[in-house]
Amino acid sequence: MSATNAARSVIRQILTSYKSSKGFDKVGDKIELLSMSEGKASFKMKVEESHQNPMGNLHGGMTATLVDMLTTLVTFTSPPHKLGVSVDMSISYLRPVPVGEDVTINAEVIKMGRTLVFTGAELLNKDGKLVAKASHTKFIGEGQPTPFTEKKES
Repeated sequence: MSATNAARSVIRQILTSYKSSKGFDKVGDKIELLSMSEGKASFKMKVEESHQNPMGNLHGGMTATLVDMLTTLVTFTSPPHKLGVSVDMSISYLRPVPVGEDVTINAEVIKMGRTLVFTGAELLNKDGKLVAKASHTKFIGEGQPTPFTEKKES
């Protein structure tokens, strides 16, 4: 199995795990993987009522959650295949996405360093217009376990 296929398999496992999550990751239970290659992935999600702000659009906090979750997953597609922890995240919100519409999230690794990975994401509406643009820096140094690939110690 190629590294890309192995990463795709792990990403699908993680996306599936969101459905049964009792934690905050539960908000990602509707995310669908559209495509993936090393350092890049595209996802889709229908905006539901549970994702909305008081104006009936995708909530900014949900947008931030999508960026956090999906740039983390795209980090796993490139060696050293670690998920890491967030150091910094910045998002520019450009236009709303109403409840009931799909949002596409394109995430990519911009630079993979020894201990930091720099990622970016663009969220697009159904017409392909930019909804939000984000950058996300993650720490991937020593001591960062990789779920589903490393056995947890008791």
